[in-house]
Amino acid sequence: MTAHSAGTRLAVLVVAAAYLASLTVLYVGGLSKTIVIEDYVSDEVWYVPSAVNVARKVLGWDPVPLVNRTHAVYTVFYNPGECTAAEAGLLLLEEVPGARLLDKQYREVHALLVEAPARAHERVVLLPYVSTCFLDVVPGVMPDKRDINNYLNTEHPPLAKYIFAALIDAFGFRYWVWRAASFAAGALGLAAVAAAAYWVARRAPGPLGLAAAAAPVVLVMLDENVRAMSAVGMLDVYAASLDALAAAALLYGRPLAAALLVGLAGSAKYTGLFVLPALLVYARLRGWPTGRTLLLLALPFAVVLASWAPFIEWMGPSAWMNEVLGSLKWHTTSRPAGGPPSTTPLGLLLGTPGFVLHYVEGKPLLTAASSPLVTLPALLVASAALAAAGLSACRGRGCEPGPAAAAAALVSAVAGYAAVYAAGNHTLYNFYGVQLSMLSGAVLALAPVLSASAVRGLSRSGLSECLATETAARWLAGAAAAAGALASAALAGGTPWSGFTEPSEAPLLHAALAYGDKLTRLGLAAAGAGFYGLLGYRLAALHAPAGRHRAAKTVLMWFSAGLLAYTGPAGVFAPVLAAAALASPGLFDGLLAGMLAPSPLYAGLAGLQRSRARRALYLLGLAAGYSLAAAVAGPEPSGPAIPVAAALAGAATATLLEARPHAILALLAAYSPDTIAVLAAAPPRSRGYTPWPFIAFAAAAVLLGSPLLLRAAAIASAIAALVDALLDSQAEDNESR
Repeated sequence: MTAHSAGTRLAVLVVAAAYLASLTVLYVGGLSKTIVIEDYVSDEVWYVPSAVNVARKVLGWDPVPLVNRTHAVYTVFYNPGECTAAEAGLLLLEEVPGARLLDKQYREVHALLVEAPARAHERVVLLPYVSTCFLDVVPGVMPDKRDINNYLNTEHPPLAKYIFAALIDAFGFRYWVWRAASFAAGALGLAAVAAAAYWVARRAPGPLGLAAAAAPVVLVMLDENVRAMSAVGMLDVYAASLDALAAAALLYGRPLAAALLVGLAGSAKYTGLFVLPALLVYARLRGWPTGRTLLLLALPFAVVLASWAPFIEWMGPSAWMNEVLGSLKWHTTSRPAGGPPSTTPLGLLLGTPGFVLHYVEGKPLLTAASSPLVTLPALLVASAALAAAGLSACRGRGCEPGPAAAAAALVSAVAGYAAVYAAGNHTLYNFYGVQLSMLSGAVLALAPVLSASAVRGLSRSGLSECLATETAARWLAGAAAAAGALASAALAGGTPWSGFTEPSEAPLLHAALAYGDKLTRLGLAAAGAGFYGLLGYRLAALHAPAGRHRAAKTVLMWFSAGLLAYTGPAGVFAPVLAAAALASPGLFDGLLAGMLAPSPLYAGLAGLQRSRARRALYLLGLAAGYSLAAAVAGPEPSGPAIPVAAALAGAATATLLEARPHAILALLAAYSPDTIAVLAAAPPRSRGYTPWPFIAFAAAAVLLGSPLLLRAAAIASAIAALVDALLDSQAEDNESR
């Protein structure tokens, strides 16, 4: 036997022993406390009833809610307008021989809790058809919550409810059933940690590898959240464990499996999608082309959508979409005051204040609280390793994508909760932190490898070398522009300035702004950050500053451009027009311009295309895009911006300023100053024209909140561009002579 094979065998034995020990601790510290409780624990009171309702309403199942081999339990809802509780009870006992009423008092709903022989299941469920006294019969014990017999918990995805429903259908309505399932989910999460530990133990034999092997048992011994959430029938442990498995899959070079697991995590709870950036990190470090990367990132969303398929079929696409939009609003809104103790993203890492899931005789039996001894070191190591991987990629030096992607999973999950908090939901609860705990366990198992890569990759010389590359300039420009757009949104209070376009000129944008709810504002801010980030990334090479402090200049320039995002209805979408200008506009570009900002002069972008055929296609697309936007938004037919006028104005502008992008773009900005960011698509000219002084002037106008100064900056840019175009034409004439 070789030394390597002996070391591998030892690693397997140690990891297996640590994993089995972690399962023992998981059971003793969690499930053993709740498996004997014959009542709902914490939010089981919502998830289990909704699972039963999903089974009978959405899936069309008819579960028999056995409590033992011979009897089942039901909640029978009666109509107080037709009968009293006593009359409903007597009628029920007449219709169902062998049934008995259980001692449970309902106050918020009119219901009776009934135990009946399992053979009488059909007679029980048919009670609403026997007498108008009965409204509904729900298998199992329903809590005393208003309208609980119709509650489907559509604010969360359905995967965990499907699991609970299947278990109840198979094993009956027994409280230990869904808690045992959560224990199995927690065990899978610890298996992911063990897999990470084994990956390290094979590559780092000796004390470091054996120390990494202990990660599963260390995690579960230190972290109350893992123990507690693996003992109750709630959603978070499913999302947490599936995300940990996804991180392990990336570690072992299985990106497709990781994407499927992330999709399943998001199908249990939307927070499971927080680790999506880990897939992007993996694909970028592997050097995948854009198309393949986008397919990988789309797969989790496809899985989540597939999980909703029964709901979409049952309630219809429109009603389902309304439910999803409502849930997104719910997730970005704080809960009413007076509820359980909430926390912040930092509190999720620190485990304060702990969330008590269940009390016994006034004393906490089970508390969900992450351990800072697990989460904080893991986040520090993950952040350093991710930064080192980024520097290596920036300098064109390879690094292992798996460990970096696993580190990115933890960092992006923390960032996800921070984003939810920033979006307005200030009632985070500490049991959410089980996701961070599971991912932290995997990162701690990788600590020997991640720490070594961080030490090798983080250096001042490496940073300087990276900042000198075009890749770094692109990423800096993109990040600065996105940050500027978010700052612009914050300065404007989430609503763009009244703007320089009429509703008839930009019907789609004005219709969206008129809707104006919180979700629309958040979506607009996300779109602005995304569009301006892409603008900076794509156009950074056109505007590379010279001399010292290039990185600082790049950040300042593109942050100024991002500040222009909220200067009007079309400002958020100005990068779309800038990209169209850069790409030689065609039919699709015209369609986008027409939908988003169909001012007549925007047809002038056709002048950037020398081909008359493509110019005609752009103008046709513009007219079609405007018509589509007007049809969707249904604006009042006022104002001059109709497709024919746009086409005529565009044709004239294109003829006058053919192939002079700086002049065309400056005229567009002068007409509608909220789109002044389109100037970034005009490269500096050898004769001295550059758009950046005007962008800087406009950014100052944003900081001062002055539409007048913004318009002055736009008009000044147009005058300068036209003067430059005239001088250019004069120079061309002189050269031709």
